[in-house]
Amino acid sequence: MGFIAANQNRKPVLSKTIAAGANIPQNFLSKIMNRLVQAGYLNSVRGTNGGFTLSRSADTISLREIVDLFMPSDSFTGCFLGRPECDGNCSLHDQWAPIAERFLNLLEKTTVDHVNGGDNELLRAHLAGSLPSGGQRPENHTDSP
Repeated sequence: MGFIAANQNRKPVLSKTIAAGANIPQNFLSKIMNRLVQAGYLNSVRGTNGGFTLSRSADTISLREIVDLFMPSDSFTGCFLGRPECDGNCSLHDQWAPIAERFLNLLEKTTVDHVNGGDNELLRAHLAGSLPSGGQRPENHTDSP
């Protein structure tokens, strides 16, 4: 979503461009994108100029909303050891609870517009129409640390 949010002119971004920019398999990405579309966070545009756009402003989508789609954030507040019978008195509970609380607060306060927009060189190539077919990185592309 950060990759799409970096798209300043709101032109739809192809999934193959996102997959190449994020260096993840396109099949895996398509499952994620489908879930984000179904949940109303992304719009899917079909056709020649198709791709994905955010359905609302990036500064209104918290990371917690997105995480909750794939892994309910409530799972972070339970027993660290995963013991369903834990009543909060296990050996790690007192240490885990403040960490989980800080993590969930971070997810809540961080919005998609705060996330790095991905491989901006690849996105600029896509927007300029110079991305080779198949969404591959330009020949002169080098990964920066």
